[in-house]
Amino acid sequence: MGQFSLYNTIRIERERGTPVYLQIVNALIKEVQLGKLRPGTKMMGIKSLATLLPTVL
Repeated sequence: MGQFSLYNTIRIERERGTPVYLQIVNALIKEVQLGKLRPGTKMMGIKSLATLLPTVL
């Protein structure tokens, strides 16, 4: 199973008031629903992922 790149699909909005982890979870759910993220896809931990994603201030 291949690696999935989220760097261009998920943006963290720190001013939004929604915790970062929930923004990531919601974005992952959306990617699954769209068929872009498939079962068995390898991913890094949520804390590591949060530090790498683009942030909107």
